[in-house]
Amino acid sequence: MNTSLAVFFSFLGFLATTPAAVVLSEFLPNPPGTDPTTQTIELSGNPNEAYSGFLSTIEMDTGSIGTIDRQTMISGTLNAGGFATEDIPDLENPSFTLLFHSADGGGSNTDLDPGDDGTLDSIVSLGIIFDAISVPDTGADVSTYGVQLGGQDFAFGASATGVAFRDGNTGAWLSSNESGSGVRAINGDDAGFVGDFTAPTFGSENPTIPEPSASALGLLGVLIAFGRRR
Repeated sequence: MNTSLAVFFSFLGFLATTPAAVVLSEFLPNPPGTDPTTQTIELSGNPNEAYSGFLSTIEMDTGSIGTIDRQTMISGTLNAGGFATEDIPDLENPSFTLLFHSADGGGSNTDLDPGDDGTLDSIVSLGIIFDAISVPDTGADVSTYGVQLGGQDFAFGASATGVAFRDGNTGAWLSSNESGSGVRAINGDDAGFVGDFTAPTFGSENPTIPEPSASALGLLGVLIAFGRRR
């Protein structure tokens, strides 16, 4: 067998043994009331898919910017609906970047941004980054690391985030404040969510923003056509 074919079949073997991505799906950056002793993190992916790695938070507050605050090793299997929950020691309230990754990043107090300039100097110790999401608690937080890690960054939206979750249909990140109202998109704008989101849905499908009904779309078309005739 020539070298090219060997590389090709080796690549096929890699694809066959590499699981599809398991991502962060729901958590409580700032739970209402007194902080609990544990924090529930929901993961989602393909039904019955195995996962393993580490859940870590990178601080974004002045004085500890870029430092791993908490790190917990996890492993398990998603349920038939494609969800799993992990109970870990409580997270310090935001601001932080939550990430799910494959390798021990050095544990608590490891500084990944020693220059405190908002740019991570090295992430090799984290291994493969499966997902990352930054949650600020003030508009002044600029040292967000989610995008740098291949994930996303929430924009601050007038109040601290109580619940962060992926839309059950599109997978887009949404958030609500501590009272469960004011559901916002990743950029901080109103997400168009119908009603309030007052409780997490750990272990099952997350809420979704309803798509416009056929009648609503028809009315929109009439209004657009009417506007063009004026």
